[in-house]
Amino acid sequence: MWRQSLHIAKKEFLTFFASPAALLFIAAFLSTTLFIFFWVETFFARNLADLRSLFQWMPLLLIFLVAALTMRLWSEERRMGTFEFLVTQPVSSASLVAGKFIASLLLVGLTLVLTLPLPITVSMLGELDWGPVWGGYLATFFLAAAYIGIGLTVSLVSENQIISLIITVVICCLFYLMGTPVLTALFSAETAEILKQIGTGSRFTSVARGVLDLADIYYYLSISAVFLLLNIYFLESRRWASPGNQLTHRRWRILLGLMIVNLLVANVSLSRIQPLRADLTQGHLYTISPATQQYLARLKEPLLIRGYFSTKTHPFLAPLVPQLTDLIEEYAAYGDGRVRVEFVDPTLDAQQEEEAANIYGIKPVPLQITDKYNASVVNVYFNVVVRYGDQFEVLGFRDLIDTKSQSEGDMQIALRNPEYDITRTIKKVLNEYQSQGDLYAYLTNPVKFTGYISNPALLPEPLKQYKTKVMAALKKSKIAANGQFDYELVDPAVNGAQAAETIAKQFGFLPMRASQKDQHGFYFYMLLADGKKAIQLPLPQDAEAIETSDFQQTLEHAVKRFSTGFVKKIGLYVPPAVKQNPLLQQYRMPSGRHFQRLRQRLTANYDVEVVDLETARVGEDVDVLMVLAPQQLKNNEVFAIDQFLMRGGTVVLASGAAQAKFTQNALSAAPYDSGLKDWLKHLHISIDNTLVLDPQNMVIPLPVTRNVGGAPVQEIKMLQYPYAIDVRDNGLNEEHLITAGFNQMPIIWASPLTISVDKTALTVTELMRSSEQSWTSSSMQVLPEVDKFPESGFPRDTTVKSQLLGAVIEGEFESFYKGKKSPLAETQQNSDDGQQHSSTSMTDSIIEHSLPSARLVIFSSNEFLSDQTLRLFASANGNFSLSTINLIENTVDWALEDSALLSIRNRGYFSRTLKPQERSKELFWEYLNYALAVGGLLVVYLIYRVYQQRRQHYFRQLLEEVDVDVR
Repeated sequence: MWRQSLHIAKKEFLTFFASPAALLFIAAFLSTTLFIFFWVETFFARNLADLRSLFQWMPLLLIFLVAALTMRLWSEERRMGTFEFLVTQPVSSASLVAGKFIASLLLVGLTLVLTLPLPITVSMLGELDWGPVWGGYLATFFLAAAYIGIGLTVSLVSENQIISLIITVVICCLFYLMGTPVLTALFSAETAEILKQIGTGSRFTSVARGVLDLADIYYYLSISAVFLLLNIYFLESRRWASPGNQLTHRRWRILLGLMIVNLLVANVSLSRIQPLRADLTQGHLYTISPATQQYLARLKEPLLIRGYFSTKTHPFLAPLVPQLTDLIEEYAAYGDGRVRVEFVDPTLDAQQEEEAANIYGIKPVPLQITDKYNASVVNVYFNVVVRYGDQFEVLGFRDLIDTKSQSEGDMQIALRNPEYDITRTIKKVLNEYQSQGDLYAYLTNPVKFTGYISNPALLPEPLKQYKTKVMAALKKSKIAANGQFDYELVDPAVNGAQAAETIAKQFGFLPMRASQKDQHGFYFYMLLADGKKAIQLPLPQDAEAIETSDFQQTLEHAVKRFSTGFVKKIGLYVPPAVKQNPLLQQYRMPSGRHFQRLRQRLTANYDVEVVDLETARVGEDVDVLMVLAPQQLKNNEVFAIDQFLMRGGTVVLASGAAQAKFTQNALSAAPYDSGLKDWLKHLHISIDNTLVLDPQNMVIPLPVTRNVGGAPVQEIKMLQYPYAIDVRDNGLNEEHLITAGFNQMPIIWASPLTISVDKTALTVTELMRSSEQSWTSSSMQVLPEVDKFPESGFPRDTTVKSQLLGAVIEGEFESFYKGKKSPLAETQQNSDDGQQHSSTSMTDSIIEHSLPSARLVIFSSNEFLSDQTLRLFASANGNFSLSTINLIENTVDWALEDSALLSIRNRGYFSRTLKPQERSKELFWEYLNYALAVGGLLVVYLIYRVYQQRRQHYFRQLLEEVDVDVR
């Protein structure tokens, strides 16, 4: 049978090229594909290195290609009168159908091969994930098989090719329309879900994003099998004599019916089995990750994930609901009975709606929708509640989706990174719940408190009382810790002051003095360590603070820093707000630099507190100190940063040499003084007073002035902007957790970093670098002058080299204040009568050496995290770039040694971007694909011609040999 089928398939495949019709149909398909890819979906404007937009069109494009190819397969036989001859041959009906089916499938496969230059082009312009591409082609092949089955059956029952074409297109379009919003919007949610299981287009959605589901593949195969069986039955019935053997006919019908029913039942059964799928994306973006499973394994109480979704919703949100519900159901599958999942439509249940509003604060969001007949407003629920114990968090659609606007009326909406959003919410409620429980239950290693405290006779009176508090808290904690906590007190002055020498050398702990008259000094240092890292517990600032402080609370804050089960605190320093311009205030326009979007993201995972460095101290409960765009810091503010680092903390610093100023029609820059120059110089770090320009950059909207009839006219243009550096490829350290997983990172108005630290005490890890073709400029003229410098808009320095833009320094730092007087030593306070009194702190000692756990992460830009910069990139790309915010979250997680979420944070729909290209190069790649399509068709035609000529030559030789034999 198979030999006959292959012989028929070969004959039919060659017959396709007997006329130019097949080449014309293939050419039409390729032309339409290229037009959609480059013009309709605006590939270069989308700036995404994927083929998702192309595969989304495949269920529709294949309809017309397959209908054109199959319309003649049986109709031509009937038109030429060869049909009767064919069915009377000693060849089974199954062999005839299989041969024509294979021939059509081979031709579709050849057509798809001719589209391969597109993914190859994308891979050369960006980092293409090939998994979804191969999965998309495989699914397209199976979808084509389903359409071919339909086309063959229609061609058999129709004698006219045009009628066969039209009917095939109509039937395939009906299958396609089944799952589209055009039809599903007319029915209830349950009916709509059934229709989506039938629609060939809706079934292709998961394939387009890189998930190859066995149920989807079987669905296409079942359609193909059903129509091929019908084809065999109709063909076989043409051979039956009338009236013939009725029993045989009945058996054929019963067998056909049973096979069709079995295919449909199996199709329904497979659609209900979730794990039968292959996530082909790099990093398995749509599969529950080990990080999520790690958090689910920590559950000790039932976790509730409840989705509030409206049946009638906005058309943009409707396709996202099943994707989100499928993912949430996987949480239940991996939760091992500890996760309960519910889906509620509050619009159908008044009690549920009241509960959503009163307990969770969830209210419907009015969204405008426009259909064919009118515009209306629909109240939408699109929320996810995560509840653990008495702690809960609510995610709305603004937390879950990304929008990318190409132009007015052209918007793409997709789930941003649902697993990360849900998992980090689980982490937050889990930590908040645990924060109310056992303090020591979630320590990874036992911790030990070491107090380097002098004999009470040497201590000032307030510290004697404080030591009593310390001892009481230590004893209480040791009892409560169940072996997870221990303490030790050491008097550095005993045994020849050996301990004093050791701690001075190792930690920089020197004698404290109660006053300048104190000749002996004393020790009161407190250290907490777990064998991997150590942190210093600070003393209260003055005598009054010592009396009122609660050491038990200080100790608990310190212990939490060694645990993975508590919400961490981020100390955030931002420049003080500038007095609002009355004109800007009138129009509610922001002035100055703001970091609200970053703060919102950090608040979702951590306890964020804006710190006041003027007190010269950072709270003992702060885990990471983040200093953004510091401006003219005073001595006591620098001291606060320095001593936090010396205590073994992590400082994240974003500081550059320039400040950008935005107005509605202008962009300028000015030199910027952070106040940290001397401190950084002491640490052998310098931020040059220049800015880096790079030909590998971003396209952003910029105000440009041009002369029109002698009058200056200002307009906004999308331009390549060398100051907006697009760090990618070798510029990002793929081996460090902070930058691993990123394909590119935008950083704007950055300055060169120079780090020349003592590598015996400190370790330097580079994170970000500009390209080898970058150069620097000290000019504050940051608007391009295209008339003068048409290539880049700016004068280009002949000295080009890669510049360091971000780095991590970790190890034992030496304090900037070593050997100096503490800013806390003498403070002037004004009394009510206006007189000044001098007060001396007993705890004004300086930590001269940092603990080994100290870390400094530095990025050389003031602006790359600000709201105005994010808005600038959003206006260029159509969506807020979250890469920089994800970078900071990665930095914080790395500093807290909580890297579980790092593996899934960078999963995003808009993460893989194209390399920056000039317009001329974009046109080159576009026209190259047009040329390759034409060239591919010519190659196919030439191969066919060569084959035909060889066959003709072969048969001519046979005839000559026969003629010779006859003679």
